[in-house]
Amino acid sequence: MIMTEVEKKRVAEFDKIGVENYFIDSVRTCKDCGRNFEIPLGEASFFWNTGLFLPKRCPTCRTNRAQKDKSSLNVAQHAKL
Repeated sequence: MIMTEVEKKRVAEFDKIGVENYFIDSVRTCKDCGRNFEIPLGEASFFWNTGLFLPKRCPTCRTNRAQKDKSSLNVAQHAKL
């Protein structure tokens, strides 16, 4: 079976934290603000089932980043007009 780069990264993350730790509540450190945040079991399961990596940012920083990206997109769209 040939794995894509994304699949390889996902398996590497899985191996790094261990199968027994992937589906339990986990505490991670936000890469933007440095605060610890919890990823509940249900959320970790959602990320796994949809093929996504566990988040590296806390919910606040994820929201701020999404708003910033959306704002940047709106500015770019208006610039084209």
